[in-house]
Formats: sequence, C-alpha cells, structure tokens
Amino acid sequence: MKHGDVKEGDLKIELAALRRRVARLERLEAEWRKTEKALRESEERYALATSAGHVGTWDWNLETNEIYIDPNLKAMLGYKDNEIRNHLDDWGRFVHPDDVEEVMRKAEAHLKGSAPLYEVAHRMLHKDGSVRWFLARGTAMRDGNGKPYRVVGTDTDITERKRVEEELRRHREHLEELVEARTAELRKTNERLQREIAERKQTEEQLLWSQKMETVGRLAGGIAHDFNNLLVTIQGNTELVMMEPGLEEWVRNRLEEVFKACSRAAKLTQQLLTFSRRQIVEPKVVNLNKIILDMGKMLPRLIGEDVEVVSLPGEALGMVKVDPGQLEQVIVNLAVNARDAMPQGGRLTIETANVTLDEGYARQHPGVTPGGYVMLAISDTGAGMADEVKEHIFEPFFTTKDVGKGTGLGLATCYGIVKQSGGNIWVYSEPGLGTTFKIYLPRIDGQGEAMERHSREGYPPRGSETVLLVEDELSVRNVTAGTLRAQGYTVLEASDGKEALAVARQHRDRRIDLLLTDVVMPQMGGRALAERLLAERPDTKVLFFSGYPGEAIVHHGVLDRGSAFLQKPFSPAGLAWKVREVLDG
Repeated sequence: MKHGDVKEGDLKIELAALRRRVARLERLEAEWRKTEKALRESEERYALATSAGHVGTWDWNLETNEIYIDPNLKAMLGYKDNEIRNHLDDWGRFVHPDDVEEVMRKAEAHLKGSAPLYEVAHRMLHKDGSVRWFLARGTAMRDGNGKPYRVVGTDTDITERKRVEEELRRHREHLEELVEARTAELRKTNERLQREIAERKQTEEQLLWSQKMETVGRLAGGIAHDFNNLLVTIQGNTELVMMEPGLEEWVRNRLEEVFKACSRAAKLTQQLLTFSRRQIVEPKVVNLNKIILDMGKMLPRLIGEDVEVVSLPGEALGMVKVDPGQLEQVIVNLAVNARDAMPQGGRLTIETANVTLDEGYARQHPGVTPGGYVMLAISDTGAGMADEVKEHIFEPFFTTKDVGKGTGLGLATCYGIVKQSGGNIWVYSEPGLGTTFKIYLPRIDGQGEAMERHSREGYPPRGSETVLLVEDELSVRNVTAGTLRAQGYTVLEASDGKEALAVARQHRDRRIDLLLTDVVMPQMGGRALAERLLAERPDTKVLFFSGYPGEAIVHHGVLDRGSAFLQKPFSPAGLAWKVREVLDG
C-alpha cells in the first residue's frame, strides 16, 4: 500500500461510523414521520372537533391589522377559504351592524386590561343572507411592557343555542301568562265565593231575624187573641156590676179603676195584633205627602217646641195603598221615639221620595221584591243606637226607656203596620249620629208613572276617569266597584278613611277624579276623609253616599248643605248617572 493511501482499518472505522450515522438518521426520520403523522392526526382531530363543535379560530395581528381566519370559521358563514381576505376590515363587514359597537367596546376593554378576557355574543351575517349568532372569546399576548401585539381566540356558532333559549323564553312567558291567567281566574272565583259566603251569611242572618220576628208575631197574636177574650169577660162583668143599683161608692170607684185598666190592656192587645198583622185594616190609595202635610200642625204640639220639625216632600210622589189611620200611627210612634232620643231638643226630618229597589238590594234584604217604592224616612239628631240595640229594636216589649216610661210596643206596632201593608222598615243609626227609620211601601201605578217617564232611563255615557271608592261594607263596595268598572272607570278601593288616604298616596302619579265615599265609617268618616284628601288633591271632586237621608245628614252637621249626595239604596243606573253628573258638573 502506497504512502498516503487510507489504511484498511481506518476505512472500516469510518464505514462503521457512517453506518451508525445512517441508522441514526433513519431513526430520526422514522420518529419525524411518526411525529408528523401524530401532528396530522391531531390537526385532523382538531379540525373535526372544531367543525363538529361549530368552533373556528382566529389570530389577530394588532401591528398589521391582519387577522388569520380559520377556514372552518369561514365555512360556518358559508364562504370558501379564498373568498375572505385575512384582514380585519374584510372580517369586520360580516359583523351585524347593530352589534359592531358592542364588539369593539368589549375588545377595547380587554386590550386596555380592564377585562381579563375578550368575550362577547354577537350576530354575524351569513352568505345566504341569514343571521347567525357567535360567541367570540380571545386573549391578548403582550410584550414586556404589557403592550398587546396579538390576540388569538375562537368563535363558536351558538345560533341553535340562541334559538332554543328564545323558544324556552317564549314558552316560559306563555307559561307565566297561563299561570297568571289561571291565578287571576282563581282569585276571581275566590272573591266571588269572600262575596257569596258573606252575602249568604248576611242573608241567613236577616232571614233568621225575619223568622224570629214572624215567630214572635204569631206568639204575640195568639196571646193577644186569648187575652182579648179574657178582657171581654172581665170588662163585661165589671160593667154589669157597675149597673147594679145601690152600689156603694167605694166599690164603684174600684170597679171604674178595673174598667180603665181593661181599656188600657185592650189598647196593648190591639198593638200586639197590629204587630202580628192580624189587625183588621181599611187600606186606601193615598199620597204620603198629603198625610204628612195634614199632620204638620199636630206633630209640633205632640213632640214639643224644642224639636224643630222639617218636612221634605218628594216631587211627583207615587201613590201607595195603606190604612191612613195606621200610617199616621206609625209616624206618631216614630216621632215620639225621636223626641225621647232628643231630651235637649233637636231636629226631626220627615222625607219622602220615589225609589227603585233592584235585584241586588233584594238579595241582601230577604222579603224585598224588586220594583218601585215610595220611601218615607223619619230622622232625628238624637243620641243614636248601638248595634246590640238595633238588633232587637222591633221586638215586642223591648225598650231602652226607664221602667214605667214605655210599653216596648211602639216600634213593634210600626213594624207590623208596615209589613201588613206589603212594605219594609229598616233602621240606620250610629251612637252620636242620630237615627233614621226608612219605610218602603210598594208604589201604585198611576201618578207615579208620569215621574217615571221623565226620569233617566238606562245608563249614561261611559267614563274613563279614576274613582276612589271608600265603603266599609264589603258587599256594597263590591257591587259599587263592579258597576263603575263596567262603565269604564278605573276604581281604587278602600274600606275606611285611613286606608283611602294610604291608597291615594300609593298612587301619587295618578289623577283621582272623584272620591266616592260613605259618610259614616269606622276609623275616619267621609267628611274628614274628604277634607284631608282635598288638601292634597284640590282638583278631586267628592260624592257622598249614606243610608241616612241627605237632609238628615246635613241637619245633623255631618255634611255641608250643597254637598253632592247619593242616598242608599241606589240602583246601578242611578249610581252611574250620579257619578257622571258630579264629574261633569
């Protein structure tokens, strides 16, 4: 081997080294191919995942304003990869115009560092013209000074989720409407039942009272009948003995006392018979105004000069069929009772009017037949009565007078006469506010018809004003509110004066056009309520109503003369006309 030639041993070494390098390169190539395959598979899985999950990626270079948009994201908007340039201006035109401001605001907040993550749900415009919803999320990359230079993120198609959410929202709203409607229906049913039960209870109480009065009347009539027979025997034998000649004077005097006692007892039995409606009557068609006029001079002498008698005859008063003598007895009995309730003097008001009692009134007052009546009201300014007294006021022998000052049959007699004449009698009274007895007698066709033809018929025009209704009797309040709402009014309800003021303050921004209030109520009466409310709302008009006649209320000083007033009972049409009259006045 020549000098300079490579030695065989060296070649073997070099060849072995070369083979090792080739083997290492082959291993590296195999690992690279394996890695490349894994990367390709990963990319394929990522592409499948993003495609299946409707997710696309983007990479926004803040320095060049170029933005890499994942082909999958472009495809979600219906575009091919080469149809959208990778620039923010091109991408921005796909954002819904109404959402651009919100997208930019959220992006700026994240870039400034005030929001840790860029996240916003917004709409995008699809190639086919439809609108798609996307949820964009991204994170900024910042340099050593914290300045952002790049934002990477994803856009997820949430259109289907939004559709489901919207459908769920509509279903929820529909369900809430159904629940609300059902709740309102149940509430109305319950109210119809606070109301039917209350009315039934009231009706039952009044029916029991009527039955008790009927029972007492039958008992009184039976006793009076038997007692009359005894009186006939006693009085007849007394007279026979008194006719004997030669009767000693002291015996005659004693017999005369017995005879006088029998006469007084006969009057009592006559009153009992009247109460039980077994007294023989001679009814005639009469005008109550004429009877009151005829008694006008007699009553002042009967009840004394310290009691002023005021007569208020109704215009075009209808006729009634009664026994005039018995009706005079009723007026006298009530006037005498009124005088006893005013020991220091006062005012007695006698008032008549044509009224119509409707179905609602008849339901609340057993024994009343709906129709036309003539009302006779006798009111005093005396001490008034408590509820426990009013409950027994028409019962025979019930009296609040001292022993020896009353038989307890005066009002029982009035009750019997009125009932025997086909009418009804009710008492309205409060301690300290006097008493009113209201008698309703059936109106006879004839003179009253002329008045009816000229009266208001039907209902007035509907209204839209707001009415604050204040009435402590629930059944009356329900009927009144229902009538007004049916006429188009907005009705705010309260059970007394204090509650009414609270309701008014709760509706400070609402105009209250009319205060419709009962005069006599617990807590705070109608007049005091009106004064308090008008101090806050001077433009509100006021209409008072009461079971007491208007003039009686005025004379007692509860209301000022000229106050708008509606007397109970009133028909729905009468209420509607009066409310319209006050609002338009």
